[in-house]
Amino acid sequence: MTDAQWVILEPLLPPGNTTSKGGRPEFVVRNRGLSWVGVCVFGLIAVFGFFRGQRDPAQASPEVPDPELTHDESLPTDPPTPKPPRRKPPRDTAPVRIGALPKAVRGRDSLLNRLERNLRKGGLAVLVGAGGTGKSTVARELVRRIRSQQKSGRRLQAWEVSAATPRSLVNGFRIVAENLGATPEELDAIRAPEPAGPESLWQLLEQAPHDWVLIIDNADEPEYLARPSGPDADSAPRLADDTGWARGGHRGLVIVTSRQRAKHHWPTTASIYPIDLLSEAQAAKILRDMAPKAGTVTQARALAVRLGRLPLALNLAGRYLGSSYAVHTKFESYRRALESDPTVIKLIDLHRRDPAAIERMMVMVTWELSLDALAAHDMPQARPLLRLLSCYAPAVTLPLSILETELVESFLAESIGHTMSSGFANPPVNQVLDGLDEVGLIDPILPSTKSGTDDTEEPMARGMIVHPVVADTNRTYLVDPRPGDVDELLVRRTAVGLLVAAFNELSAERPSDWPAFGVLTPHLQALLTNSAPRLAAAEPELDALVRVSCETAMAYAHMNSSEFGIELITLALAHPGMDGDDENSTVLIARQQLAYLLTDVGRADRAEEILRDVLNAQLRVSPAVDPANLVTRHNLAAVIRRTTEWTEAFAYFDSLTPTTRCAVMSVQLRCIRASSSPRFTAHRVVGVRLRRCCVLSWTTRRECRRVATALLSSHAIISPT
Repeated sequence: MTDAQWVILEPLLPPGNTTSKGGRPEFVVRNRGLSWVGVCVFGLIAVFGFFRGQRDPAQASPEVPDPELTHDESLPTDPPTPKPPRRKPPRDTAPVRIGALPKAVRGRDSLLNRLERNLRKGGLAVLVGAGGTGKSTVARELVRRIRSQQKSGRRLQAWEVSAATPRSLVNGFRIVAENLGATPEELDAIRAPEPAGPESLWQLLEQAPHDWVLIIDNADEPEYLARPSGPDADSAPRLADDTGWARGGHRGLVIVTSRQRAKHHWPTTASIYPIDLLSEAQAAKILRDMAPKAGTVTQARALAVRLGRLPLALNLAGRYLGSSYAVHTKFESYRRALESDPTVIKLIDLHRRDPAAIERMMVMVTWELSLDALAAHDMPQARPLLRLLSCYAPAVTLPLSILETELVESFLAESIGHTMSSGFANPPVNQVLDGLDEVGLIDPILPSTKSGTDDTEEPMARGMIVHPVVADTNRTYLVDPRPGDVDELLVRRTAVGLLVAAFNELSAERPSDWPAFGVLTPHLQALLTNSAPRLAAAEPELDALVRVSCETAMAYAHMNSSEFGIELITLALAHPGMDGDDENSTVLIARQQLAYLLTDVGRADRAEEILRDVLNAQLRVSPAVDPANLVTRHNLAAVIRRTTEWTEAFAYFDSLTPTTRCAVMSVQLRCIRASSSPRFTAHRVVGVRLRRCCVLSWTTRRECRRVATALLSSHAIISPT
């Protein structure tokens, strides 16, 4: 017996059997035997070990191999199922933009009082009116007013979501749900979006503490707020059905801002509040609040009337008069500058009863005066930069990082007739942005600092927002430029190049990049809608848009949103000449990816039709053994197999070489590794791919094992991280 063993055994022996009376057992107990106490102790240990092994077979029995693998290819078994995460208290990382408010909101006290009474009982309030009438300002002012009245320790929970595009809307709802402690399944339903998405969001809202406010801003397309339709739905759901994203709640108030006044667009339970122009007196107060030294009350009223009493135009004029760039520093001189263009005055008088027409004209005039002032202060780049920003999605945060490239510097120099090679130095981009901010043409967006101690910053959180009216009318100048204005093609090419460069930093196969895809997607949709039709089919920027649209679509497929990926690729190929261009490899790849997504959502017939067209187009310009053609054959065979046409599928598979099969399987394994949930272990991922390889590629089990072993080694798939 060793010394270490004796140290453990000695305390268990009776008092007489110690080192004081003979010491170690091999000397003392040789004739008397081991004490019955020691025997009992060791026996109990043995019995306990036996029953423990019976209760926990996983520890007592050897690992059960995967039936698809041999005994030496088995991988670790599944980890125990994790407990569902506990819901976190509500936070506001989709914060209300209170910082964009003026010090005082004029002329809306009666409406704010009615909305405050609505908050106590919950419901749905819709603020309707022309662009620039201050609908968003009223919604944000309600939140600021209530928070200022609350006692210390309490804080109204409020969120703001942009409905300018379908994707910005869904991204906003995802953030709200995440802040309310949504489970991964609930987040998937909202992100997809699935028909169950609105119900998942509303279950969370109805479980949140009382008295919250959810602002859905710029909902000029009410159908975006309807419940998403499933792939087999006979008809699209309507928002008026009260089953969509915007509905009346019992624990808080939903406020929607929109230009759509017609009642049939909205649920019958909604309270609709028209937002009209301000009175002369209240409009004059806004000007005097922003520029108190610019003149008398009478002069302010005269200018307010000339600006059409439109809050957005009043705000732009007031910000200009109060800025350090103002050339016209008085109400009277500013009014004379407006009236120096007789065409503008004639149009204002002609459309006096049309707020939308006045809105467009007055906003254009006011911001052009502001841009002239910036140009007079050695910032002529402000005008082309605002044109550039207006190409992206309005009312949605544009990440500042997009503009931090040499391409912007080159664009700003070229837009005013210089080149970077000539030694011309632009003012820093941030300086130009600060100038646009000071005169009120953009709103800066900074990361929230009140989202909780364990919160992580949203991707690309620092950025700016352009008002929809400013963006819309700026794009009008691109199509119909003024003398000496920046070239439209230069602006649109630069806008595409900047966004493509941002997408090139991302990968659809990296889950950590998926939130960034969500931030950039609304701006990609805006370029596809507004700029792509203005580009020629041969423009390389158009090919780049199609390529990043495909990468983005695959990212959404990994996020269980294949339907949206289909919409995105379809939009990218909608440009005249793109969908039918059989010689453009980018277009052919996009059509193949469209077929993949269609197959993923159960529309194999349409996918087969697309792949046959693609294969025929490829065979007209390249030999049958070309690698691209072989990959198309494999994809077509996989789709045909779904329609049980086994004979034809076998013919396509049999035409593939082992090298092609290995390449296809390599791509599939890499994708499944990137997109699999952490709940799956590596051996399940490999098992799924091996079974699919055996069926699809018509290979033997031995060949599958050989190829998979090589792939596992080359891709280092050890764990599902």
